Amino acid sequence: MNKVKRVLVAGNRTLSGVEKLSQEIKAFLAPHVDAVRIVLDMTRDFSRSRADLVVVLGGDGSILRLVSQLGRNPIPVVGIQMGRFGFLSELTRKDWKGNLRKVVSGRASVEQRMMLQCTVRNRRKVVFTGTALNDAVLTSRSISRMVLIDLFVDGAPVTTFHGDGVIVATPVGSTAHSLSTGGPIVEPGMNSYVISPICSHSLTIRPIVISALRRIEFRMRESRYPLVLTLDGQRTHKLKPDEKIFVRKAAHSLNLVKVTERSYFDTLRLKFNWGGTSLDNCCWEISPEGSKGSKG
Repeated sequence: MNKVKRVLVAGNRTLSGVEKLSQEIKAFLAPHVDAVRIVLDMTRDFSRSRADLVVVLGGDGSILRLVSQLGRNPIPVVGIQMGRFGFLSELTRKDWKGNLRKVVSGRASVEQRMMLQCTVRNRRKVVFTGTALNDAVLTSRSISRMVLIDLFVDGAPVTTFHGDGVIVATPVGSTAHSLSTGGPIVEPGMNSYVISPICSHSLTIRPIVISALRRIEFRMRESRYPLVLTLDGQRTHKLKPDEKIFVRKAAHSLNLVKVTERSYFDTLRLKFNWGGTSLDNCCWEISPEGSKGSKG
């Protein structure tokens, strides 16, 4: 990563502590960079913003909102966790100073995160298009209404989802909504999709992982309960009966800054509170004196 000269600090001012921290960051970085700009309105259009780095204050929702506003703008992004979960945030309130100094001095790397491109077409034209970092979700507009959704991959029929809906997730999004439906965790660097049913009424329908080189298509089997498409929980499109949804890998990616030594598996253990089990203690031999011996 090159040395940073211009920094954009973005966040949601309604979150506790965001305004105060943004000013602290500006004062801290002022001696090290040419300019620091603060924008605490996540509805702003960042697609034409000129900066070498965006520092996002908040949780995953703040980063997802920023990504939707960045569009194809390739500015590297680093998050400081201020929300409840923050799986995408690299830094915390405790370690941001030392790590931000490394970032602006060029001692950090940038990792690309795959995104989805979703296009909705009717019989004549494109009626909606958008990108998603985490997932594209198809559900009924009406609460607790089952839907029938046909899945096609590269034009070939695969299955029909009968239930509350279906999720197409990126590897980044595999730890979000998709995980709660029983989908697998996929390493971020993989070039793949996870397709997961939501509350399926068929025990034989399971989440599947397919190559991101494939083209996914969804069609509504019935129009009794129209569907809604939601991208990253941010943008929605109400579908009409004659519309089809096409999902493919987006031409652009999110550039996410990596500066800590924490690995992806360290993050999984930290965020999901993974640890050992009581079975770990069963692997020790007990000596006659009662002390632990070597593992068997």
